[in-house]
Amino acid sequence: MILKYRSGVTPSAICPKIKVLASSINVDVNEATYIDVIPESDAKLIECFPNVHKKIESDGGSIVHGWAIWEFPGVYVESEFHSVWQSPNGTLVDITPRAMPVSRILFIPDHTRKFEGWQINNSRVQISNDSSVIEYLHLLDKKFDIINAGDRKFMFGNISHTLSDDDKREILAIDLRLSELLEYIQFSIVETVSPYGPCICCSGKKVKFCHKMKNLQLYIQNTLIPFIQSNTRT
Repeated sequence: MILKYRSGVTPSAICPKIKVLASSINVDVNEATYIDVIPESDAKLIECFPNVHKKIESDGGSIVHGWAIWEFPGVYVESEFHSVWQSPNGTLVDITPRAMPVSRILFIPDHTRKFEGWQINNSRVQISNDSSVIEYLHLLDKKFDIINAGDRKFMFGNISHTLSDDDKREILAIDLRLSELLEYIQFSIVETVSPYGPCICCSGKKVKFCHKMKNLQLYIQNTLIPFIQSNTRT
């Protein structure tokens, strides 16, 4: 069985590129910690900031701002501005559900930034120097800039009604090119899943110490695919 990574996963180690990434967003990589993901039953998908504030209202505790770190093995590392709940006893918990199953995240606290009502772009550092990866990351930034231009940076959810026809055409062209690039990247650049790579279940552990290679196909069939299907039904 040959498996390749299809998207970003929880890193299994602090690689040099993650240190570069942390430096670029002015946070201390030595504060990086793995945090369990235990979604609240009524939490909104990927809406971490309102989810944490609602949790504080019901159970106390506080909000901790920072960055979730993801690794697309062989391609790039990425930081996502995020918030987690700190319980009254000091335990950090990620209570926000995601579109893909995640059991733990790698989180670096940010003591200088707070969520102020507008979108913050992800930061990325390439692992591969292939031109397709450089173009792919550039287009991700370009799409973010279009979607969050002007007052749209304060909007959440579906903002398609605010886009001009020119914006829609440009976003469509970007999406088509991103799909082409991703197909090439996944075929030519992305690392093959190996015993010492990060597990695709996003545990933050190496495959050898998590699902092991022989169990990954069962994980995909019994957990990953049903999860995706249950969250894409209309």
